[in-house]
Amino acid sequence: MYGRKGRPHPSVVVEQNVTQTFPAVQKKQCTSFKPRPVTVIHSNVTNAATRVMDAMHAPVYFETYGKYESFAVEVVDSIRNNKVCLNRRLKTSLCAAARKQLNLFASMVKCFSLNGHDENVDIVMIKENTGGQYGGCDHEVIPGVIQSFQVTMKNLWSDRIAKYVFEFAQLNKRKKVIAVHNKRTYEKFMKLADAFFLDSCQEAAKMYPASLKTKYLLITVVCDL
Repeated sequence: MYGRKGRPHPSVVVEQNVTQTFPAVQKKQCTSFKPRPVTVIHSNVTNAATRVMDAMHAPVYFETYGKYESFAVEVVDSIRNNKVCLNRRLKTSLCAAARKQLNLFASMVKCFSLNGHDENVDIVMIKENTGGQYGGCDHEVIPGVIQSFQVTMKNLWSDRIAKYVFEFAQLNKRKKVIAVHNKRTYEKFMKLADAFFLDSCQEAAKMYPASLKTKYLLITVVCDL
């Protein structure tokens, strides 16, 4: 919720079945900051988050939205305006629509150790989120026959995600970037598409210091680690 120098960050929360509208934070609870908007969608997850914000007296208030079968214009505008969206799990069609309309091309998951569990875990997983199989390209050729295919564009998808990953690694002082690919599995079928990704990673690596190490692993090897 907070950006650099402790400034409050506006947030958007997207849910499918909102049952509660959360009041704006009172001015006496946040004398240093002006309350900022938060968009709310689906209460199962966001109820807990809003209770935490209330306990912190965080200078935010919540913009709530109800159930949608498609990503409504007002929701998209709210997310673009507030820059942050907190949402529960949405159905695939809504997720795909959100990614396309908001250009959310990078999916990031941070993994770290918790007390009492495995130690020294500090991994950030980033994957491209809009191209290839996420493009949703299919059509019915003739009744009962569906053709599904993926489109890969090097400059739009492979280059962009590779540059994003290396830039993130440098800014966050990470030591290594591991590019996980499927080239061997698909070498007889889709070697060009996977070659795009590997080429983009190799090109991006040359733009950053040698101290940022780069490694390439097959997905099957990673799954066995």
